Amino acid sequence: MNFEKRSKYSMVYQVAGDLRDNQVKVRSIITTYLNVCREELFDGHIVRFLGFFTLVPNEMKDEFISTTAMHCKMTAERLNLPYHTARGIIRKYFDSCKTDLKEGRPVEFRRLAKLVPSEEDGKITNVFGTISVTIGSELGTRSSGVTSARLHVCKILKRQLQQSDSLEVS
Repeated sequence: MNFEKRSKYSMVYQVAGDLRDNQVKVRSIITTYLNVCREELFDGHIVRFLGFFTLVPNEMKDEFISTTAMHCKMTAERLNLPYHTARGIIRKYFDSCKTDLKEGRPVEFRRLAKLVPSEEDGKITNVFGTISVTIGSELGTRSSGVTSARLHVCKILKRQLQQSDSLEVS
């Protein structure tokens, strides 16, 4: 099991290289995307990370579930970029995160959550998720009504990782 997580900048470098795009633009899109998700959670909305996890606030404003597409649209609007650019970079970022999990590395969604795969006999058997300490403490001090949140790891992700042949990638 590889317990060493990759830094955000390492992932930005990889995504920018894969897409042949500017690292500054990639970093700003990923950072803005994660900030949009935090704001949605603070506002009392359920936040769903495509194929990874769902964050559920203790005090929900309504039953509306904000999705990856909506977050990409908001990110693109804030950065004055086309929607497909933001969506493409976020999808590539998510692919990179899934690859890290398949290789047995923990993945941190900066200031939101952390996913840690557990392995047994060279195979991933489960994925555990925790809410970031930062967001946990920030939620406790806000006056918006949301004081805590729960994280639910997607069952599909767990299944996908369990079906991976091995932690070794050639």
